[in-house]
Amino acid sequence: MLVMRRDGACVRSFPEKIEFAGISFHPRRNLLVSKDGSTVVLTGSETRLLAHFASIPWTLRTRSDIGELLYGPEHRVGDRAIDVVINRLRKKLVTAGGPDAEHLIRTEFRRGYMLATDVAALPHQPTARPRAMLRAAS
Repeated sequence: MLVMRRDGACVRSFPEKIEFAGISFHPRRNLLVSKDGSTVVLTGSETRLLAHFASIPWTLRTRSDIGELLYGPEHRVGDRAIDVVINRLRKKLVTAGGPDAEHLIRTEFRRGYMLATDVAALPHQPTARPRAMLRAAS
């Protein structure tokens, strides 16, 4: 399925749940879920960036590519702004996945970043609605 972004570009929509390195990523809910079920809330920028990385893991994403994704093609952004978002995302990945998750986003000096793990997109599985909600809906 293709979705139009604000800047008019077409992009693939993401599944409801993506798993990597023992972490469940829910891009539509801006959420990371750890193995023990604890959750970490992501900002919109962090979610867009992680979804971008997860769309093609093990692929270098240049700083200009990341800057355009986060701030749009018409905005020039410094490297420091990108580094801040990357570092916040790294910290949240560690919170959800433990110390080993610190190395999930690999830095290629002066070139960019990549998600250094295999990714599995899981099909949508509808959740059962509580009976009270079913009665209210009818």
